[in-house]
Amino acid sequence: MEIYIGNEKVPVMVNSLEIEDEVEAHSSASFTVRDLNNVLNFQRGELTEIYHNDTLIFRGFIEMADKVPLTKKNNYIWRIECSDMHYVADKRIVAFSETSTTAGSIVGKIVDDYLEQEGVENTLRYWFDYEQNTWEEVIS
Repeated sequence: MEIYIGNEKVPVMVNSLEIEDEVEAHSSASFTVRDLNNVLNFQRGELTEIYHNDTLIFRGFIEMADKVPLTKKNNYIWRIECSDMHYVADKRIVAFSETSTTAGSIVGKIVDDYLEQEGVENTLRYWFDYEQNTWEEVIS
């Protein structure tokens, strides 16, 4: 596993990573980072990405970063708790109106106009072919 906070790989303690992934709910991750020279600093809201074999398995933001001393010689650990990308959508209210449009178009507009600048990608779109009555799935 490789964990990046703010695009920097961090030294994570063995067996400290826990990811809770839930359908239609917030997912969370927690882990412990070694800071043996007291040089690291983490704050709420920092982007966190977790990879397994070069595959992104979690992306979110730090919710809590707690610095704990290990010894009196500037050796610390950081207990980090993160929430997934739901945080980006939950922190804002989007008010606009649309008529004669699909729910998918509205969601796409919200992602494109508000969430994309914070790293949320609109990667899966469905188009309905009314003439053939079929669904086509397109990955962009």
